[in-house]
Amino acid sequence: MSTLRMRIITLIRQPAFAAAGTFVVILATALGTWWLVREQSLQTARSQFEQRTAHITSDLQQELATCEYVLRSASGVFVVSPTVTPEAWRQYVTRLDMDDTLSIVRALGYAELGPGATAPGGAAIATGQQAQPFAPVTLMTPVRAGAPAAGYDLGRDPTRRAALMRALDTGELTLDARAAQASTMQQLAHPHFELYLPVYGGPSDSPSRSPSGGPSPADSTTPASATLDDAPTRVAGVLVAVVDPRRLFERGMAHQWGVDLQVFAGAPSTSLYTSEAASDAAFDSSPVVRRAETLRFGGEPLTLVYTTSERYMAAGNDYAAMTVLLAGLVSATLLAGVAWLLARTQGRSP
Repeated sequence: MSTLRMRIITLIRQPAFAAAGTFVVILATALGTWWLVREQSLQTARSQFEQRTAHITSDLQQELATCEYVLRSASGVFVVSPTVTPEAWRQYVTRLDMDDTLSIVRALGYAELGPGATAPGGAAIATGQQAQPFAPVTLMTPVRAGAPAAGYDLGRDPTRRAALMRALDTGELTLDARAAQASTMQQLAHPHFELYLPVYGGPSDSPSRSPSGGPSPADSTTPASATLDDAPTRVAGVLVAVVDPRRLFERGMAHQWGVDLQVFAGAPSTSLYTSEAASDAAFDSSPVVRRAETLRFGGEPLTLVYTTSERYMAAGNDYAAMTVLLAGLVSATLLAGVAWLLARTQGRSP
């Protein structure tokens, strides 16, 4: 036992062993410190990521509010003049300057309710072999690919009909996320979704009926466009806004480096927008961080799914961790050298 102890003591006093032991201890301490600093940096990066996504969501809410404001402002045109000519409508939409100031709204139109929309339960009224129109488009400016043209009956498409019935039942703005997929005549190269807002006409002799067969929302609530007296109002038609989701969401995602966004609407969900990932995203094997938020707009839930990777998150926060790691390596090397010199000096002393 004494011989083994002497061998261990002799080994410990070797300069190489002292240097190696010192290097390992200092390096382990440096690595532990580096890991703690890196984890703290990742926590900071996650907090910054949440702040960035909250800012994006706030911007998107403002953009969606702008879409609603455009429709509610346009409803005032029909309050002032219930009969709007195509030329007057074109002049009104032209003054909105949608290509520049309102580029997210690609077209604005109006559909007048037909006999099929006022039938009990929203059922189409058949006359001979042809059903009465539900909501034919009478005004649409400008004419764009994918937007319903003048004369097109919105009730022909089940998704549009369902959204229109919700708008007429509630009297509120509704969103149709599947509008671009409703007709095979529309080009998928121009995806869009549509917003519908009921327009109330003048007083009617009898309470109007909603597509579900019950009283119209105008019978129980007074819209902003109603007269000040208590005379009942009727729904004359619906305003239609064709919205470009790419322009809508890319404005909120501008200058948001390293963050990807997917937007889904309704249940079952329909994809409205998917941002283009970074060019090197396919080669990024770092863990993915996700954050989901849900907005309510147009009677539909909008789910925003933000994603990023830890590599992008830590890109701006790795300086402190790398500084600690480099300092640890330098310190371990220097102290190992000092331990080697001390052990060598002690070994030479009598």
